[in-house]
Amino acid sequence: MLKTIVHPSDKLVAFILALRLALYQPQINHLKRVADALIVCDRRKTLTNLYREYVEEYDPKTAADFFRESPWEAEAVGKSRQAYMLAELVAVSQLLGLDDPIIISVDDSLGEKHKDTRHLEAVAFHHNHLESTRRKQVYSNGYVYVETHIQIGPLGFTFDIQLYLREKTIRRLNRKRDRANRLRFRSKYRIARAMLLEIAKLLPKGRSVYVVFDSWYAVNRVYASCFSCFDVSADNIYWKNKLISVLIIHSFDLA
Repeated sequence: MLKTIVHPSDKLVAFILALRLALYQPQINHLKRVADALIVCDRRKTLTNLYREYVEEYDPKTAADFFRESPWEAEAVGKSRQAYMLAELVAVSQLLGLDDPIIISVDDSLGEKHKDTRHLEAVAFHHNHLESTRRKQVYSNGYVYVETHIQIGPLGFTFDIQLYLREKTIRRLNRKRDRANRLRFRSKYRIARAMLLEIAKLLPKGRSVYVVFDSWYAVNRVYASCFSCFDVSADNIYWKNKLISVLIIHSFDLA
């Protein structure tokens, strides 16, 4: 097999270093290798296949240890990426003279797995609203996640992705966990609200914000969470509800 990577991409390395992650150098090295290989690998993306992309012979077991045993938290790395990319998005939009509103979209999706898949913690049977009809409800084996995307004009990026776990799944997983590490159930609404709170902390002042979501999210709790997340009153928000609901927050300004 032809090796494709001599060393990680300079642009990728510059991006990772710009995040100022609280990681040791060996951890940074594994992060660079895995990220670059994920981009270029055109086969099944196992750690072994990823590390086979490199001319230098790296041990994929060390990459497994990086994810399983190395002392770092994915949430901390994610927050650094989110803050950096949102700041860059706003800065580039200003350089381009874009005065478009900031659009925040909230959506949930189902990633289907084979019906016999059982040993992945997040996999369970979920309601499949795309294949369901009024006469027949369909449930598919897979995982569900909630995603937030931020866009200004033609520019945008995925801010965050978080797994949604059913209450039954949480109870099953907690049987094998000690009390200190047990999971807590969070509805899709609560996951979305937590994401909006994180975004609100990072948004620049004086910009209009559109929050876009599927109509089934259009319940009073979602609107109330937007009021609290963005520190505005109902007088500042206008919305319409057909297939998609849009909350338009004018002249967003944190108190």
